[in-house]
Amino acid sequence: MPAVSDASPLILFAKIGRLNLLKHLFSEIIIPIQVRDEVIKHDDTASSLITSEIEN
Repeated sequence: MPAVSDASPLILFAKIGRLNLLKHLFSEIIIPIQVRDEVIKHDDTASSLITSEIEN
C-alpha cells in the first residue's frame, strides 16, 4: 500500500534510526516536493539520512 508522508514522521523515524521501518510498512512512500524541501533545509544527521534515502 502506498503512503504520502509529511516531514514530521520522516524526521522522527530518522532521529531514532528507524527510517527503514517505513519501507517495510509501505510499498511506496510519496514525499511531496514541499515536504522534501522542508526536510533538506536542515543541516543535521536526520536530514542527511532522509536525503540519501530520497535520492536512492
